[in-house]
Amino acid sequence: HVGFIRPPRNPGNLSITKLSSEGFVAVLSRDNPLVQKPDLRLTDLRDQPFLVYTSVVGVTFQNVVFQHCRRAGFNPKIVQEVSHAMAIVAMVAAGLGVGVIPAWVTQVSYPRVVYRALPELPAAADLAIAWPAQNLSPFVRDFVNMARDVAAKGARHEAV
Repeated sequence: HVGFIRPPRNPGNLSITKLSSEGFVAVLSRDNPLVQKPDLRLTDLRDQPFLVYTSVVGVTFQNVVFQHCRRAGFNPKIVQEVSHAMAIVAMVAAGLGVGVIPAWVTQVSYPRVVYRALPELPAAADLAIAWPAQNLSPFVRDFVNMARDVAAKGARHEAV
């Protein structure tokens, strides 16, 4: 009855409330020479093979990454499209390329992978809660309100 989603462009018949936004990180193999660079920039990824989300999954924030790459003077050299962030991480660990994905992934330790901040990218990876628009159940309403409260407390905690 309720789901946590990355908001689509067209919500259809869903009610959606944004809970938070996060920035992006570069995902690099430990063997990648860019790991040694003290301040990684998006332009440093110019000649790297990119592992990206499929056009259906994550399209909203994927476009943000691509726009910033173009502003930095290059189009990513896409070598593989996948459906989940952890698939990107696993492929990076295998040495197949680099990824630029939402920062939540840094909470997952993965062998042979290094996460590097990309502060020049905006906090544009939104997380939202969604439910059928016609569902006015008190359980759904209470759950949505609790999720909003938890997200607000988390945001206040991060700001401190």
